[in-house]
Amino acid sequence: MNSPAASEKKPSAPVKRAAGRNLDLPEHLKAYQGVWVFLEHDHGHVHSVSWELLGEARKPADKVGSRVAVAVLGGTDEPLEQFASEAFSFGADKAYVIHDPVSLGYRNKPFTKGLTDLVNKYRPEILLLGATSMGRDLARSVATTLLRGLTADCTELNIDPASRALAATRPPFGGSLLYAIMTLAYRPQVAAVRPRVMVMPQAQTGCGGENVTLPTTKAIGTASSAPKLWVLYDHLGHYFSHELLAEKG
Repeated sequence: MNSPAASEKKPSAPVKRAAGRNLDLPEHLKAYQGVWVFLEHDHGHVHSVSWELLGEARKPADKVGSRVAVAVLGGTDEPLEQFASEAFSFGADKAYVIHDPVSLGYRNKPFTKGLTDLVNKYRPEILLLGATSMGRDLARSVATTLLRGLTADCTELNIDPASRALAATRPPFGGSLLYAIMTLAYRPQVAAVRPRVMVMPQAQTGCGGENVTLPTTKAIGTASSAPKLWVLYDHLGHYFSHELLAEKG
């Protein structure tokens, strides 16, 4: 599952703030902190896009003074702690690990429940997944369950330090342009990033981090308190990147 490293990229341009928009977060969303990467693995190996995302996650995290964490789900006997240790060598500060018999081999429903429950309990402000077959499937179901937007197939990530809004760059369906989508007043901000577009970081030896291990998804025990939101789809019926509009009440 390893892939060649992406070529070096030019520094990102500063994020332009939206004129005339109120970028202040509601008080209940200011508790969301940290940049998370979903650690995708299969047949005993972590997908290389997860390491690419860890290297990229460090940049916005450092700009706003946040920590980087990974979320890894799997079966009872899978070496998830080993994957977490590898994640520490690629820059993660913390790992949330769930061993659950129902998570042996990827299935949408148990992985969606496990990841959304983790997000609702520990409240990261940014959640990144690889835009692989698994990552695309999981990202759209997690975003829908959380009632949040999803920026899919991203090729670049940036952040506005003042508003802490993620600016995720992606091509449109025609592919001739690039545009940045910002999540202004919702948390977490969810993005799926294409494999092999970010630079593969170098693993560092002797790095450690904090493990938070949960025996099953039932051990999380949270209920979603997300507001009601309109969910938009493109003309092909695909769940699409957007800024959602809150519906009060």
